[in-house]
Amino acid sequence: MEQDLTVIIPTAARPDYLRKALQTVAEQLAIGRIAEVRVSENLEDRRSEEVCAEFPKLPINYIFRDPPLGHPRHLGRLAKEPNTTYTALLNDDDWWAPGHLLTALRALDASPETSAWYSGTIWANDESLDYVQNHRYVCLEHFSNTKSYLDTWSFSTTSMLALCWMYAPFHWSSMVARTDALVKSVDDLETENAWNADRVMAARLALFGTTLFFPVPQVFVRLHDDNWASNPEKRAQMENADKVWRDKARIIAEEAGVDVLKIWKENIEKFSEKELKLIKHTFQRHYSNEELKKLNLSEFVDSNSERLKKKIKPFAQAWCPPIVLDKLIS
Repeated sequence: MEQDLTVIIPTAARPDYLRKALQTVAEQLAIGRIAEVRVSENLEDRRSEEVCAEFPKLPINYIFRDPPLGHPRHLGRLAKEPNTTYTALLNDDDWWAPGHLLTALRALDASPETSAWYSGTIWANDESLDYVQNHRYVCLEHFSNTKSYLDTWSFSTTSMLALCWMYAPFHWSSMVARTDALVKSVDDLETENAWNADRVMAARLALFGTTLFFPVPQVFVRLHDDNWASNPEKRAQMENADKVWRDKARIIAEEAGVDVLKIWKENIEKFSEKELKLIKHTFQRHYSNEELKKLNLSEFVDSNSERLKKKIKPFAQAWCPPIVLDKLIS
Protein backbone atom coordinates (compact mmCIF):
# COMPACT_ATOMS: atom_id res chain seq x y z
CA MET A 1 0.00 0.00 0.00
CA GLU A 2 1.45 3.33 -1.07
CA GLN A 3 1.99 5.86 1.70
CA ASP A 4 0.87 8.95 -0.19
CA LEU A 5 -0.93 11.10 2.40
CA THR A 6 0.26 13.69 4.90
CA VAL A 7 -1.93 14.73 7.81
CA ILE A 8 -1.28 18.27 9.03
CA ILE A 9 -2.40 19.27 12.52
CA PRO A 10 -1.90 22.89 13.63
CA THR A 11 -2.00 23.07 17.43
CA ALA A 12 -1.74 25.90 19.97
CA ALA A 13 -1.27 25.00 23.65
CA ARG A 14 -4.19 22.58 23.74
CA PRO A 15 -2.61 19.22 24.64
CA ASP A 16 -5.82 17.57 25.80
CA TYR A 17 -7.59 18.37 22.55
CA LEU A 18 -4.54 17.32 20.55
CA ARG A 19 -4.44 13.93 22.24
CA LYS A 20 -8.01 13.20 21.16
CA ALA A 21 -7.36 14.40 17.61
CA LEU A 22 -4.32 12.11 17.32
CA GLN A 23 -6.29 9.20 18.73
CA THR A 24 -8.73 9.49 15.84
CA VAL A 25 -5.86 9.67 13.35
CA ALA A 26 -4.46 6.45 14.82
CA GLU A 27 -7.87 4.80 14.38
CA GLN A 28 -8.20 5.61 10.67
CA LEU A 29 -9.04 2.64 8.47
CA ALA A 30 -6.66 4.06 5.86
CA ILE A 31 -3.77 4.41 8.30
CA GLY A 32 -1.54 2.46 5.92
CA ARG A 33 -1.73 5.37 3.44
CA ILE A 34 -0.38 7.90 5.96
CA ALA A 35 3.26 8.77 5.24
CA GLU A 36 3.55 11.55 7.81
CA VAL A 37 1.60 13.34 10.52
CA ARG A 38 2.95 16.89 10.85
CA VAL A 39 1.99 18.33 14.24
CA SER A 40 2.93 22.00 14.45
CA GLU A 41 2.90 23.73 17.86
CA ASN A 42 2.21 27.45 17.44
CA LEU A 43 1.94 28.75 21.00
CA GLU A 44 5.25 27.67 22.56
CA ASP A 45 3.79 24.84 24.63
CA ARG A 46 6.06 21.77 24.83
CA ARG A 47 3.25 19.66 26.29
CA SER A 48 2.15 19.01 22.72
CA GLU A 49 5.47 17.24 22.10
CA GLU A 50 4.79 15.01 25.11
CA VAL A 51 1.37 14.15 23.70
CA CYS A 52 2.91 13.19 20.35
CA ALA A 53 5.25 10.79 22.16
CA GLU A 54 2.16 8.89 23.35
CA PHE A 55 1.57 7.72 19.74
CA PRO A 56 4.79 5.92 18.76
CA LYS A 57 3.07 4.00 15.94
CA LEU A 58 2.10 7.18 14.12
CA PRO A 59 4.75 8.69 11.79
CA ILE A 60 4.67 12.03 13.62
CA ASN A 61 6.95 14.89 12.63
CA TYR A 62 6.73 17.39 15.49
CA ILE A 63 7.39 21.05 14.71
CA PHE A 64 7.85 23.76 17.35
CA ARG A 65 7.23 27.19 15.81
CA ASP A 66 9.63 29.73 17.30
CA PRO A 67 8.59 32.44 17.03
CA PRO A 68 4.90 31.55 16.66
CA LEU A 69 3.05 32.51 13.51
CA GLY A 70 -0.35 34.17 13.48
CA HIS A 71 -3.33 32.16 12.37
CA PRO A 72 -4.06 31.51 9.50
CA ARG A 73 -0.46 32.24 8.47
CA HIS A 74 0.56 29.20 10.50
CA LEU A 75 -1.84 27.00 8.56
CA GLY A 76 -0.71 28.41 5.22
CA ARG A 77 2.94 27.65 5.94
CA LEU A 78 2.10 24.17 7.23
CA ALA A 79 0.04 23.37 4.12
CA LYS A 80 3.06 24.03 1.90
CA GLU A 81 5.35 21.55 3.67
CA PRO A 82 4.04 18.07 2.65
CA ASN A 83 5.58 16.27 -0.34
CA THR A 84 3.01 13.49 -0.68
CA THR A 85 0.24 13.22 -3.29
CA TYR A 86 -2.50 14.12 -0.82
CA THR A 87 -2.81 16.31 2.27
CA ALA A 88 -5.50 16.14 4.96
CA LEU A 89 -6.08 18.87 7.52
CA LEU A 90 -7.26 18.31 11.10
CA ASN A 91 -7.52 21.13 13.62
CA ASP A 92 -6.27 20.12 17.06
CA ASP A 93 -9.69 20.62 18.66
CA ASP A 94 -11.61 18.51 16.10
CA TRP A 95 -11.76 14.77 15.41
CA TRP A 96 -12.48 12.30 12.62
CA ALA A 97 -14.68 9.24 12.23
CA PRO A 98 -12.56 6.12 11.42
CA GLY A 99 -13.61 6.04 7.76
CA HIS A 100 -12.87 9.68 6.96
CA LEU A 101 -9.57 9.22 5.12
CA LEU A 102 -10.58 5.94 3.50
CA THR A 103 -13.69 7.52 1.97
CA ALA A 104 -11.73 10.56 0.80
CA LEU A 105 -8.87 8.62 -0.76
CA ARG A 106 -11.17 6.23 -2.61
CA ALA A 107 -12.97 9.20 -4.16
CA LEU A 108 -9.77 11.08 -5.05
CA ASP A 109 -8.05 8.00 -6.48
CA ALA A 110 -11.05 7.42 -8.76
CA SER A 111 -11.31 11.07 -9.83
CA PRO A 112 -7.97 12.50 -11.03
CA GLU A 113 -9.68 15.70 -12.18
CA THR A 114 -10.70 16.50 -8.58
CA SER A 115 -8.59 18.96 -6.56
CA ALA A 116 -10.28 18.62 -3.16
CA TRP A 117 -12.72 16.42 -1.27
CA TYR A 118 -14.78 17.38 1.81
CA SER A 119 -17.13 15.49 4.10
CA GLY A 120 -20.20 16.33 6.08
CA THR A 121 -19.42 17.95 9.43
CA ILE A 122 -21.12 17.96 12.81
CA TRP A 123 -20.59 20.60 15.48
CA ALA A 124 -20.47 18.98 18.92
CA ASN A 125 -19.94 20.03 22.52
CA ASP A 126 -17.54 17.11 23.10
CA GLU A 127 -16.99 13.46 22.26
CA SER A 128 -20.15 12.44 24.13
CA LEU A 129 -22.20 14.18 21.41
CA ASP A 130 -24.73 15.35 24.00
CA TYR A 131 -25.35 18.38 21.82
CA VAL A 132 -24.82 18.19 18.06
CA GLN A 133 -25.73 20.39 15.10
CA ASN A 134 -25.12 19.80 11.41
CA HIS A 135 -22.87 22.27 9.66
CA ARG A 136 -25.07 24.60 7.63
CA TYR A 137 -24.85 23.45 3.99
CA VAL A 138 -26.69 26.18 2.10
CA CYS A 139 -27.48 25.46 -1.57
CA LEU A 140 -25.05 22.57 -1.96
CA GLU A 141 -27.85 20.28 -3.13
CA HIS A 142 -28.96 22.86 -5.69
CA PHE A 143 -25.51 23.25 -7.26
CA SER A 144 -24.45 19.60 -7.15
CA ASN A 145 -25.04 16.98 -9.82
CA THR A 146 -26.45 14.46 -7.31
CA LYS A 147 -29.38 14.69 -4.93
CA SER A 148 -28.98 11.61 -2.71
CA TYR A 149 -27.47 12.34 0.70
CA LEU A 150 -25.73 8.95 0.56
CA ASP A 151 -23.81 9.71 -2.65
CA THR A 152 -20.77 11.86 -3.33
CA TRP A 153 -21.67 15.27 -4.77
CA SER A 154 -19.58 17.00 -7.44
CA PHE A 155 -19.20 20.74 -8.00
CA SER A 156 -17.76 22.62 -10.94
CA THR A 157 -15.32 25.48 -10.51
CA THR A 158 -18.09 27.97 -11.33
CA SER A 159 -20.48 26.57 -8.73
CA MET A 160 -17.81 26.53 -6.02
CA LEU A 161 -16.81 30.14 -6.67
CA ALA A 162 -20.45 31.22 -6.38
CA LEU A 163 -20.86 29.31 -3.12
CA CYS A 164 -17.61 30.60 -1.60
CA TRP A 165 -18.61 34.18 -2.32
CA MET A 166 -21.69 33.70 -0.14
CA TYR A 167 -20.10 31.76 2.73
CA ALA A 168 -17.61 29.05 3.72
CA PRO A 169 -19.38 25.88 2.52
CA PHE A 170 -16.97 23.40 4.13
CA HIS A 171 -14.99 23.19 7.35
CA TRP A 172 -11.17 23.11 7.36
CA SER A 173 -11.00 19.76 9.16
CA SER A 174 -13.04 17.97 6.49
CA MET A 175 -10.60 18.75 3.66
CA VAL A 176 -8.45 16.18 1.88
CA ALA A 177 -6.76 17.75 -1.14
CA ARG A 178 -4.19 17.08 -3.82
CA THR A 179 -1.03 18.58 -2.41
CA ASP A 180 0.07 20.26 -5.65
CA ALA A 181 -3.24 22.15 -5.79
CA LEU A 182 -3.20 22.96 -2.07
CA VAL A 183 0.29 24.47 -2.22
CA LYS A 184 -0.97 26.88 -4.90
CA SER A 185 -4.10 27.74 -2.90
CA VAL A 186 -2.81 29.05 0.43
CA ASP A 187 -0.90 32.25 -0.35
CA ASP A 188 -3.96 34.26 0.72
CA LEU A 189 -3.44 32.93 4.26
CA GLU A 190 -0.35 35.12 4.74
CA THR A 191 -2.43 37.45 6.91
CA GLU A 192 -3.79 37.88 10.41
CA ASN A 193 -7.45 37.77 9.31
CA ALA A 194 -8.28 34.39 10.82
CA TRP A 195 -12.07 34.21 10.74
CA ASN A 196 -13.73 32.56 7.70
CA ALA A 197 -10.49 32.19 5.76
CA ASP A 198 -11.54 28.66 4.81
CA ARG A 199 -13.96 30.04 2.19
CA VAL A 200 -11.06 31.48 0.20
CA MET A 201 -8.94 28.33 0.40
CA ALA A 202 -11.88 26.31 -0.94
CA ALA A 203 -12.33 28.83 -3.76
CA ARG A 204 -8.66 28.66 -4.71
CA LEU A 205 -8.68 24.85 -4.68
CA ALA A 206 -11.70 24.88 -6.98
CA LEU A 207 -9.63 26.64 -9.64
CA PHE A 208 -7.58 23.45 -10.09
CA GLY A 209 -10.39 20.96 -10.64
CA THR A 210 -13.76 19.72 -9.53
CA THR A 211 -14.71 19.61 -5.86
CA LEU A 212 -16.23 16.52 -4.23
CA PHE A 213 -18.41 16.47 -1.13
CA PHE A 214 -19.62 13.44 0.82
CA PRO A 215 -22.67 14.56 2.87
CA VAL A 216 -22.50 11.77 5.48
CA PRO A 217 -20.68 13.37 8.46
CA GLN A 218 -17.14 12.09 8.95
CA VAL A 219 -15.82 15.07 10.92
CA PHE A 220 -16.69 16.50 14.32
CA VAL A 221 -15.93 20.13 15.14
CA ARG A 222 -15.72 21.03 18.79
CA LEU A 223 -17.81 23.90 20.14
CA HIS A 224 -15.89 25.77 22.83
CA ASP A 225 -15.19 29.29 24.04
CA ASP A 226 -12.19 29.81 21.76
CA ASN A 227 -13.95 29.17 18.45
CA TRP A 228 -16.93 31.45 18.59
CA ALA A 229 -17.27 35.18 19.17
CA SER A 230 -18.21 35.31 22.85
CA ASN A 231 -17.17 38.92 23.44
CA PRO A 232 -17.39 42.23 21.53
CA GLU A 233 -13.68 42.26 20.65
CA LYS A 234 -13.85 38.82 19.05
CA ARG A 235 -17.03 39.74 17.19
CA ALA A 236 -15.38 42.86 15.78
CA GLN A 237 -12.38 40.81 14.63
CA MET A 238 -14.68 38.28 13.00
CA GLU A 239 -16.72 40.91 11.15
CA ASN A 240 -13.63 42.74 9.88
CA ALA A 241 -12.00 39.53 8.67
CA ASP A 242 -15.23 38.36 7.06
CA LYS A 243 -15.34 41.48 4.88
CA VAL A 244 -11.78 40.81 3.74
CA TRP A 245 -12.49 37.20 2.76
CA ARG A 246 -15.85 37.74 1.06
CA ASP A 247 -14.30 40.49 -1.10
CA LYS A 248 -11.30 38.28 -1.81
CA ALA A 249 -13.62 35.45 -2.89
CA ARG A 250 -15.32 37.75 -5.38
CA ILE A 251 -11.96 38.91 -6.77
CA ILE A 252 -10.89 35.29 -7.24
CA ALA A 253 -14.09 34.63 -9.17
CA GLU A 254 -13.70 37.75 -11.32
CA GLU A 255 -10.12 36.80 -12.20
CA ALA A 256 -11.44 33.39 -13.29
CA GLY A 257 -14.08 35.05 -15.48
CA VAL A 258 -16.98 34.04 -13.23
CA ASP A 259 -19.74 36.58 -12.44
CA VAL A 260 -20.96 35.25 -9.09
CA LEU A 261 -23.61 37.93 -8.68
CA LYS A 262 -25.10 37.01 -12.04
CA ILE A 263 -25.20 33.34 -11.03
CA TRP A 264 -27.15 34.10 -7.88
CA LYS A 265 -29.57 36.40 -9.69
CA GLU A 266 -30.21 33.76 -12.38
CA ASN A 267 -30.91 31.08 -9.79
CA ILE A 268 -33.19 32.95 -7.40
CA GLU A 269 -36.39 31.75 -9.09
CA LYS A 270 -35.10 28.16 -9.14
CA PHE A 271 -34.62 27.89 -5.37
CA SER A 272 -37.23 26.30 -3.16
CA GLU A 273 -38.83 28.31 -0.35
CA LYS A 274 -36.67 26.43 2.16
CA GLU A 275 -33.50 27.19 0.19
CA LEU A 276 -34.40 30.87 -0.14
CA LYS A 277 -34.85 31.17 3.62
CA LEU A 278 -31.40 29.70 4.24
CA ILE A 279 -29.82 31.81 1.50
CA LYS A 280 -31.35 34.98 2.93
CA HIS A 281 -30.14 34.12 6.42
CA THR A 282 -26.63 33.40 5.14
CA PHE A 283 -26.34 36.58 3.08
CA GLN A 284 -27.57 38.60 6.06
CA ARG A 285 -24.78 37.16 8.20
CA HIS A 286 -22.17 38.50 5.79
CA TYR A 287 -23.73 41.63 4.25
CA SER A 288 -25.62 44.63 5.56
CA ASN A 289 -28.96 45.70 4.10
CA GLU A 290 -27.24 48.59 2.37
CA GLU A 291 -24.68 46.30 0.78
CA LEU A 292 -27.36 43.88 -0.42
CA LYS A 293 -29.28 46.73 -2.02
CA LYS A 294 -26.15 47.94 -3.82
CA LEU A 295 -25.63 44.41 -5.11
CA ASN A 296 -29.22 44.39 -6.39
CA LEU A 297 -30.07 41.53 -4.04
CA SER A 298 -33.06 43.19 -2.44
CA GLU A 299 -34.72 39.76 -2.09
CA PHE A 300 -32.37 39.12 0.82
CA VAL A 301 -32.80 42.40 2.70
CA ASP A 302 -34.14 41.72 6.17
CA SER A 303 -37.38 43.05 7.65
CA ASN A 304 -37.84 45.19 10.75
CA SER A 305 -38.36 42.11 12.94
CA GLU A 306 -35.24 40.47 11.54
CA ARG A 307 -33.23 43.63 12.22
CA LEU A 308 -34.46 43.53 15.81
CA LYS A 309 -33.16 39.97 16.14
CA LYS A 310 -29.78 41.17 14.89
CA LYS A 311 -29.67 43.85 17.58
CA ILE A 312 -30.50 41.30 20.28
CA LYS A 313 -28.10 38.67 19.02
CA PRO A 314 -24.78 40.32 20.05
CA PHE A 315 -25.91 40.49 23.66
CA ALA A 316 -27.12 36.89 23.62
CA GLN A 317 -23.80 35.69 22.16
CA ALA A 318 -22.13 36.45 25.46
CA TRP A 319 -23.69 33.27 26.86
CA CYS A 320 -24.77 31.21 23.87
CA PRO A 321 -22.75 29.94 20.86
CA PRO A 322 -24.00 31.27 17.50
CA ILE A 323 -24.88 27.85 16.17
CA VAL A 324 -27.27 27.39 19.13
CA LEU A 325 -28.50 30.96 19.02
CA ASP A 326 -29.35 30.77 15.31
CA LYS A 327 -31.63 27.86 16.03
CA LEU A 328 -33.32 29.60 18.94
CA ILE A 329 -34.18 32.85 17.16
CA SER A 330 -34.68 31.65 13.57
